[in-house]
Amino acid sequence: MNRGTPSHSLEELSEAEWRHHCPSFSVVTLGDKAVIHRQGDIADVAFIIARGRVKLSRLNRDGDQFTMAVLTEGQMFGAPLADQSSTTLTDTAEAKGRTVLYRVLVKELRELLRSQPLLAWDTIETLSKGQRLLERKLELMMFHDVRSRLAETLRDLAGTQGGHCRHGFELDIKLTQQELADLVGAARPVVSTILNEFKSRGILDYHRTLICIQNLRALE
Repeated sequence: MNRGTPSHSLEELSEAEWRHHCPSFSVVTLGDKAVIHRQGDIADVAFIIARGRVKLSRLNRDGDQFTMAVLTEGQMFGAPLADQSSTTLTDTAEAKGRTVLYRVLVKELRELLRSQPLLAWDTIETLSKGQRLLERKLELMMFHDVRSRLAETLRDLAGTQGGHCRHGFELDIKLTQQELADLVGAARPVVSTILNEFKSRGILDYHRTLICIQNLRALE
């Protein structure tokens, strides 16, 4: 990015610009399944995904772990921007594949956003998009059956996280069936049955950690 051109999003900031505005800034490179923070940790830092993906999961009272979301490049997690001090984190964050994160103290990030309205506006838009996705997920849970929720979730994931499929399909989504079942809000055997139905119709195929989409239109 040219020095004279203002950045419109956090991921557009160069490392030099980050360090100028946020002395605590650091780049964190992680391998697959590396834990970034755990549910219950006390933290005052935020993370922005520069490359890769991050899974957020949560334990229930019985100790069962559920996938809450899979975040991708440009999205933020960690301590909330609204908190003025350290906060207790409600999720465990884990890298999915090789992942590069920007780590920064929340208080410094807030000051950066106060000083640069365009950055603040883009950040608000990003957070609002995440809120809309959560509202849509709640709507699906309340008013749609599992098959409809699964098809909608696969379409959403294909739009945000789909990549070139090395098996010759249209695209693939790096997700296990259990993670997909958690996102849909259904038992894994039920989701597996519907995936088998989709597979028999030539809509998709799946491997251990990949769901390969053959015909995205058929999910509409």
